[in-house]
Amino acid sequence: MRATNIDTSNTVFTKSSQLLGFADDLDLIGRNMDVVKDNFVALESKVSDFGLKVNDVKTEHMIISPSNRPPERSVTFNSHTFKVVDEFVYLGSQLNSDNDIMDEA
Repeated sequence: MRATNIDTSNTVFTKSSQLLGFADDLDLIGRNMDVVKDNFVALESKVSDFGLKVNDVKTEHMIISPSNRPPERSVTFNSHTFKVVDEFVYLGSQLNSDNDIMDEA
């Protein structure tokens, strides 16, 4: 993660992107699609140096913005196509594109 030069200090509230990592789970967060794509390209480039690769089947993309949700059900970064989802579980918590915690109850 350090080799990507993605700023991992502070939070997405004080900058345009965030990279979170726990064990083998990585979470790229960005204020817009260009930032997420740029960080993905940087990350993919560096992990390949260590023999790692992105799993297209396990990787999902979610947008938390009612006005900016694309009608497409997939996004493509480089040669990778990821499913666009409205919810997923991350570290045991249910996250959704409405930013609603009612599913956790």
